[in-house]
Amino acid sequence: MDNNISKTFCIYPWMHQMIDTDGSVKLCCVAEAPTKKLEGSHMHVSKNKLSHLWNDEYMKDIRERMIQGKQIKDCGQCYRKERNNEYSFRQRANDDWANKVKEVKQYYEDYNAELVNTQYTTSFQGMRLDQKKVRESKHVMPDLPIYLDIRFGNLCNLRCRMCTGMYSSELGEELENIANKNEKFRLLAPDSAKTYTFDWYNIDSDIWTELELYMPHVKLIYLTGGEPTLVEGNYQFLQKLIEKGYAKNISLVFNTNVTNAQKRFLNIIGEFRRVSLNLSIDGIEGIQEYIRYPSKWSAITKNVSTIIDHARLSNTKIDLYFTPTVNIINVNNLHKIIEWAYNLASNNQHNNIKWDIQAIFLHGPEFMDMIHSTIEYRNLCLDNLNKVTKEQLQFFPCLEKFYNEVVDTLKNQYDETLYSASKRAQLKLWNKEIDKKRGINIKNYVSYSEMLYE
Repeated sequence: MDNNISKTFCIYPWMHQMIDTDGSVKLCCVAEAPTKKLEGSHMHVSKNKLSHLWNDEYMKDIRERMIQGKQIKDCGQCYRKERNNEYSFRQRANDDWANKVKEVKQYYEDYNAELVNTQYTTSFQGMRLDQKKVRESKHVMPDLPIYLDIRFGNLCNLRCRMCTGMYSSELGEELENIANKNEKFRLLAPDSAKTYTFDWYNIDSDIWTELELYMPHVKLIYLTGGEPTLVEGNYQFLQKLIEKGYAKNISLVFNTNVTNAQKRFLNIIGEFRRVSLNLSIDGIEGIQEYIRYPSKWSAITKNVSTIIDHARLSNTKIDLYFTPTVNIINVNNLHKIIEWAYNLASNNQHNNIKWDIQAIFLHGPEFMDMIHSTIEYRNLCLDNLNKVTKEQLQFFPCLEKFYNEVVDTLKNQYDETLYSASKRAQLKLWNKEIDKKRGINIKNYVSYSEMLYE
């Protein structure tokens, strides 16, 4: 069955909710702005009960528009990627949750059918609903979502080059200091250069009561930050799930920069059904240390080994997924990431560990997108990508599809215009000013740095 009910359909509004680092509610992590109620006010956990927002008039309107194939303002990033023949977050969600897409289809088929002799119908998530109630509330989901994406603040120990203050407490302060002295720099990413430190869950006491309502329904929780191993709210939430007896029914997904491997973290995740650790590693050695400053390659490799040993000895089932954010700086290092990951994974096979590379394309800032790279740089990247072996591609279930998309982008999605040249000039200014603030030089980390700009 086709995973697209319409050209704009996304499964998330039927089974997923997100709270961002500042406590605002969004359609998903790549939505372009916090969602608004129909009258225009932003949805925020300090002002609105999360469970009430699930079937708010705005959410019902979103579902109706998606079923009809109409575009949603906040979903522009996915539409742009699809116009460029890139694999969008919307498409990925529909593929990952194909069974739920089928259930939504069935839900609306039941709704539209004339069930004269049937008193009950089966709802999207398996409940029996009175037929009259179904007809009166077409887009009301009877159950709370099964998937939660919650950001309990932005505390982070890294200042990744493509991140923003919204997701890194340290980076926001650094970028703001630079922007205060350089207006051209501020214009590159005006929303990035702001200082934030969020702990909304300590301000809004009702959120814990609300989250308890979700616990019987939720099957998957995605936690990031910030760096999730450092965010106290994550530990509070996980402990509550354990105490309430729901942990064994729930799978967890974390995005972690692997700069630490705390016993506290490793012990608590072992209480859950399964855990996926998305290892945010963007390069080997110097490339990693430049992009995800001030990480140290030696510490990262040591911590990955600690996690592997923990999975073996504790009988904790862990999915270890390498998730580089592919951009103009590291695309020429992607073959080395794959080689390193393959050697590590193939030498550490264990029943408790599932390996994969689930790389993602950069979402922003735009000037770091590899689509703006020169012909000469693209050819260098393609030559290096040709070094990836068939064995490496086939070892990781999700790698080959993404690898082919990268190659296709480098070969075919090229338009050398003044626009792309201006984006490379912006990248040069961005790197220059950040490097000056940090007292580093890109040439000491990235051997091909000049090719990024010319």
